[in-house]
Amino acid sequence: MDGAISMSLCNIEPFKSQSSLVYNWRTMNWKRLSSPLKIGISFALLGLVLTVIGAARGNIPLQPLNLAVALLIGGGVWFLVSWAVAAAVNEVERDEDEENAANAHQ
Repeated sequence: MDGAISMSLCNIEPFKSQSSLVYNWRTMNWKRLSSPLKIGISFALLGLVLTVIGAARGNIPLQPLNLAVALLIGGGVWFLVSWAVAAAVNEVERDEDEENAANAHQ
């Protein structure tokens, strides 16, 4: 599955291939991604930039494994935390909207 990702984390309509549902990154459209995923990607990029700045300032030894771990932690943790917070806020807002709609019909 070169250039493809499973559709478990994003709310976008995939195209059907012969073997499974996959999403081709070459045809990715930013507007079709869910808001929590956009927020997560944005914060991951910020985390990666801050990690690179820290590495350039000499805060970590410049060895490939150390750089890889620092980038994984820097980008991955920022993505995961920001995505989780944004997804939780999205769920709360959706629940409140459903509750308000139910109360309006009574």
